[in-house]
Amino acid sequence: MEQKLFIYKSKFSYWTFLPPFVFLGIAFYCYQYDLNIAYKGRNILESPNSYYVAGTISILLLVYSIYKFKQYKDSIQNSSNIKISKNGLVFPHKKSTLSVDFKDVSELYVKDSSDDGESVIIYSDNGKNRYEFFHDYFESTEKYLEFKTAIEKSVTIVEV
Repeated sequence: MEQKLFIYKSKFSYWTFLPPFVFLGIAFYCYQYDLNIAYKGRNILESPNSYYVAGTISILLLVYSIYKFKQYKDSIQNSSNIKISKNGLVFPHKKSTLSVDFKDVSELYVKDSSDDGESVIIYSDNGKNRYEFFHDYFESTEKYLEFKTAIEKSVTIVEV
């Protein structure tokens, strides 16, 4: 098997920043008009707690959005290429590059989730290390299928 190279970059949507601003608007509205948060006529949060909770949720969602944006920027700056050779797999992981030999792979799963889409999960060193490769992070569906086929040919697969 010759060496194959796949471009693997995370995706980001600027819509991720919308929920923090929605909750900030709710917090401001509750603060400005001294309102409670109610559901079906029942008060869930009274006046001071209503904008404290909405403001806290807004801050947490904003931190999460910034984290995802930073992760996306790091993915763009680093060379995010996956290399498959006959002996193993070389791929970016956090700030470094990892190499996994196919003989060290103990399990391989193809997971299909309604939230995340399809992904290939590799366990190495008897389940100590787990690596997941998402369909959406490849440049095209054809490249993902080529990657999945190359991995399946090299390692025994177990369906979940």
